[in-house]
Amino acid sequence: MKALAHHIEEIDPVEVYGRVVGVRGLMEEVAGPIHAMSVGARVTIETVRPISCEVVGFSGEHALLMPFAAL
Repeated sequence: MKALAHHIEEIDPVEVYGRVVGVRGLMEEVAGPIHAMSVGARVTIETVRPISCEVVGFSGEHALLMPFAAL
């Protein structure tokens, strides 16, 4: 198990990029590779300060995100 844990720690994290295309109240609408996202996935919007969000749904070809902090 320790060898497996060591190999897992060496795996590079996957980074997928998209862009914010709209804001609906507190919810952000993001265009990008929605095939790489699922409901409940964590996403970080990179601004002056990073904003952690959760994917809460989809609308057409966009993901809908709810932030964990104020925008």
